[in-house]
Amino acid sequence: MNKILGKLKALFQHNEQHEMYINSGIDLLAEDFSGSTDGSGGASSSDAGTGAALAPLVIPESVRRFEITTAEGNRLRVTKRPSVSIAAGSKGRYCFILYSDDFVEQAKYQERIYRKAGCKVESYLTDTKVHFKAAWERMAEVSRKADVYRVVMIPHSNGRAFMLTAGSSLEAYSVNGLNKAHEDIGDFRQLEDANIEELIIYSCNSGHLDLARVPYGNVATTFLQKPGIRKVISYDGGISYGYPYLPYLTKITGNYYPRVPIPSSEQAIFHDILGKLHLKERKPYGLLGYEKAKKTRV
Repeated sequence: MNKILGKLKALFQHNEQHEMYINSGIDLLAEDFSGSTDGSGGASSSDAGTGAALAPLVIPESVRRFEITTAEGNRLRVTKRPSVSIAAGSKGRYCFILYSDDFVEQAKYQERIYRKAGCKVESYLTDTKVHFKAAWERMAEVSRKADVYRVVMIPHSNGRAFMLTAGSSLEAYSVNGLNKAHEDIGDFRQLEDANIEELIIYSCNSGHLDLARVPYGNVATTFLQKPGIRKVISYDGGISYGYPYLPYLTKITGNYYPRVPIPSSEQAIFHDILGKLHLKERKPYGLLGYEKAKKTRV
């Protein structure tokens, strides 16, 4: 019996690790952090653009809120384990869900919980640059006339880019509008300004804390530069969905809730980023909330 249980656990653990790899979106949009800082797609490991080695962040476990300085000199307030519970006053407010075609079930789960809370939900499949831009512009238009509570995004990410179409390095958006081959793709910075209370990004490493401190930052901090976005919540490390070790139960119930992968030690892309930044190993913090700190230049 123990052998049978062991084999079943190994099978489910393998599925979990495979899901983590698929969700990373790293294969065609991997970032070379040893590159230049001139907009060519690379980012050095210099601290705030001074040329000094990026100093490791030491955040005590007891500290939940702290501030960091980006390479551009902006101060950001970071919160560990921010709440993503739906606010009681969200009824009647808008929630937009943008997702790629690998995350249809995850998007349905988000639609269900926001509709149940009484939100006005609009959901869009954004599997190309054209679709992503169109969905964003629709949301931006609504935000100028009505209250947009949350925008939830569920694409592949490597921390610096969204891969919208699996296997394509061109159907993508990045922090500087370029992919690894220095080809033009979508640029987050060129998207229309929109008024959003909270932007939640359920993508691997989209909120990688150490990437936030190098030129161009991570996906979360790039979106936070837009004046109308008050808070961005995203993942430091990989992300999985549903019940650990029980993919079939997840499928039956439809409960594709986002969570930290299990085992948490299997974070290949996360640790690869640390290595390219020449930083010591650390554990992922999981969900992080980013906000503009007072007296910021953003």
